[in-house]
Amino acid sequence: MGEIFWLVSELLKILPNPLCHRVKSSTTPHSPLWQGGEGGGKNILNLIAVKYYLPDLTTVIMITLKLPHFLINQLFYHAQTSPTEEICGLIGKNKANQFFCYAISNIAIQPTCRFEMSPQQQIAALRTMREQHQNLFAIYHSHPHSEALPSWLDIKMAYYPEAFYLIISLYSKGILQLRGFQLQSAIFKEINLVIDVLQPLIPAS
Repeated sequence: MGEIFWLVSELLKILPNPLCHRVKSSTTPHSPLWQGGEGGGKNILNLIAVKYYLPDLTTVIMITLKLPHFLINQLFYHAQTSPTEEICGLIGKNKANQFFCYAISNIAIQPTCRFEMSPQQQIAALRTMREQHQNLFAIYHSHPHSEALPSWLDIKMAYYPEAFYLIISLYSKGILQLRGFQLQSAIFKEINLVIDVLQPLIPAS
């Protein structure tokens, strides 16, 4: 395990400008920078008039994360408002198991292939979470031109190991893909995402 950490550290040092580098579709679950199962696309649903799928990883991944229907709709809607540039935001969660989505402006110089949250909006969202007794549950962003896999820069800029990382892909025309990851010991591990049918269809007021 120590050798893997060393390899990750060394790769991040020697990487060229990573602004537009994405993990290619040929990347396998045995890649040293992320671990997880291969999405099978079995859960095909029709919500908000579009098709999307959550990869079925139950046979590979032990961690399962339940997301409410309305939250998934919010994430996909936000991604569709910017089909050529990455969107980003935060998700808060309170002790009552209610989720709150905070869209943050992407101020990156090259927003088509990377994201950088507005510091002012990010601070304001975190302040609201604290005041409303919410915890930072997840950080999300989109990949308009590539698959829903973490890029080298996504891995390098993952500053909140306690949060989940959600990536929305618009890469396949007509199909919206959502995948989740968790940072464990400097490695992004994919997690299984399922829709929580017990959650309300609309967000908490």
